[in-house]
Amino acid sequence: MKSGEVSPLEAAQARIALSRAALAARESDRAVAVARSRLAEAIGVPLAALADARLSFSGLTEPTAPLAPAEARRLAAQNRADLLAALATYAASQSALQGEIARQYPDLSFGPGYQLDQGEGKWSLSLGVTLPIFHQNQGPIAAAQARRESAAAKFLSMQHRVLAEVDRTSAAYASALGDLATIDTLRATLTQQTKTIRAQQTAGETSRLELTRAQLELVDHARAELDARVRAEQALTDFEAALQRPLAWPETAWRTSARPPSH
Repeated sequence: MKSGEVSPLEAAQARIALSRAALAARESDRAVAVARSRLAEAIGVPLAALADARLSFSGLTEPTAPLAPAEARRLAAQNRADLLAALATYAASQSALQGEIARQYPDLSFGPGYQLDQGEGKWSLSLGVTLPIFHQNQGPIAAAQARRESAAAKFLSMQHRVLAEVDRTSAAYASALGDLATIDTLRATLTQQTKTIRAQQTAGETSRLELTRAQLELVDHARAELDARVRAEQALTDFEAALQRPLAWPETAWRTSARPPSH
């Protein structure tokens, strides 16, 4: 301002931006302190135990690749405890029905009660039972068949809900990855812009204020990028919960730094 490069208004705007950046930095420090406290609580150690611990986020800088829909469904079908429990209930009812039929018709053979459809990524049930034409569908066989149909209906309803959850969380994670890709592109643009303005400022072609503005914009973008990565990790967590299978949490994500020698 003394050299006449900027007006008092522009200088005031720069000071306001600087103050806002300082407030944001302090808020980030508080967020880190709260996060460490929650981490200590979650793993059951005092906060002081994390003083010399260093978290590595190297495995989080590159997001986990999304799964193909059929692969995601297959993993859920093979890993969801609630779905497998319902499938076991159906299998027990199928076995009971086969036992009742075998008592009256020992020469009948049965195929598998269910199988995994790899293409659709879901379980298919074999509900048909072929009995002699004189069978009147009465007695123990009818009761066992009714129980099997009830178990099949409950299983198929649960499988529909599970696969819908998998599809929903998969789409949300793919959308979050798309946001990250856009943000990465914008970061590259802002970084190049800051380099250009720095070179111009060094050559005396622009003011230091313009360089400061570009740097602040880059810092603001870094915060937005962090928020986007947090959203992506939350979307991945929801996706993994739907699959009930971890997809990518590296072994090196947690390690303890060596304590400095005492003097």
